[in-house]
Amino acid sequence: MRKNADEAKANYFLGLAAEQDGRASEAASIWRAMLAKAPSTAPWRPLVLAALARVGGGGPAAPVLSDDTIAAAKDMTETDRSAMIRGMVDRLASRLKQNGDDVEGWLRLVRAYMVMGDRDKAKSASADARQAVANDAERLRALNEGLKNLGLDG
Repeated sequence: MRKNADEAKANYFLGLAAEQDGRASEAASIWRAMLAKAPSTAPWRPLVLAALARVGGGGPAAPVLSDDTIAAAKDMTETDRSAMIRGMVDRLASRLKQNGDDVEGWLRLVRAYMVMGDRDKAKSASADARQAVANDAERLRALNEGLKNLGLDG
């Protein structure tokens, strides 16, 4: 077990070095690979998720749209497309209200609200996220780092 922990630490720092050298996509690849191999209870997951959010690397839990959904969206009016996007964001918000320990999910939600131009909802979601992970210092730290990188550090 100690060897696995050392490997995770080494890989995290390899990703950090890549990020600092301006190779954000390489850093994201390293960190995504770490998350793919890691147990969901790995204590360092929030740190890696925050690092991924920092470099814009998405993450393994990013929703994947089916080819049919993408094709349907191309034929939609702008109003219908906006409604579809709002529906996906609303479903993410509902899921997070049920299970609020998903730091990456909270960061995706806040980012989505900001992209949609709804800074008030982004701030509200960040407050909800902080409350949801308040009892987990590592998750809270990762969340705060991710929010700071999104421009919502207060």
